[in-house]
Amino acid sequence: MGEAQFSLYIVRLDVWYAKLKAFFTHFVVTALVAGIVSYLVFKQWFPEPFAKMMDAGSLLILVLMCDLLLGPLVSFVIYNPQKKLKTLVSDYVVVVGIQIAALAYGMSTVVDLRPVFLVFTADRYVVVSAGELSSQEIEQGSNADFPKASFGGYRTVYVERISDPEKQMALIMSSLDGGRDLQHVVENYRPVSAHVAEVLARAKSLDELEEKYPESHHLLEQELASIGRDRADLLWLPVQAQKAFWTALVDKKTALPVGWLEVDPL
Repeated sequence: MGEAQFSLYIVRLDVWYAKLKAFFTHFVVTALVAGIVSYLVFKQWFPEPFAKMMDAGSLLILVLMCDLLLGPLVSFVIYNPQKKLKTLVSDYVVVVGIQIAALAYGMSTVVDLRPVFLVFTADRYVVVSAGELSSQEIEQGSNADFPKASFGGYRTVYVERISDPEKQMALIMSSLDGGRDLQHVVENYRPVSAHVAEVLARAKSLDELEEKYPESHHLLEQELASIGRDRADLLWLPVQAQKAFWTALVDKKTALPVGWLEVDPL
């Protein structure tokens, strides 16, 4: 190998080393951002098990994985230490801009999907997402004295029926058309503590759940062990979340959900 060829070989190695360094630097920064976003989503907005119940993680994970892989890969391709600083800055502005846009799209979808209220209506608890209410309605309900999830922002409430016949009919027609239903009438939200009897009147025994759905036995035993509760102190109610149905284990004294089963009881 001649001296010129050797020098060229060294230059190429330096370029590849610089590209790899750019790749890993970009990857680490993106991973930190992804970690912060994941904590916010899965710990604050969707406390267990709402991320799974509402399938909130699928889109966000796809977006984060794209950011984690495509961003650093593009960085590997475009980075060259021989480029002028102005050119590199211009290239990275485009790359980072695309990453931020993709992340913003995923986050906007998750923001609308996040649960803000868990509403007891008729014979079940219904998860109401942020996108189903106006910002004024969310603020109105959030300012009231309702129990709040320990790691999230949703509040558990009871909704009273509408007494006005005309409004009631309008709401029925709206729900039949796929629009607003009783769980969206924020002004009728009341503390569950004031309606424990009404909630428990609709709840059923765990024995009945196991009898009707034998496959629930193993999940039930696991959940009871996880939450450290005795089955004699609990009943169950359906939980409706978007297109999914789960089962909530409710306390016989408070009528509040204390556990969750991935069982469709309807």
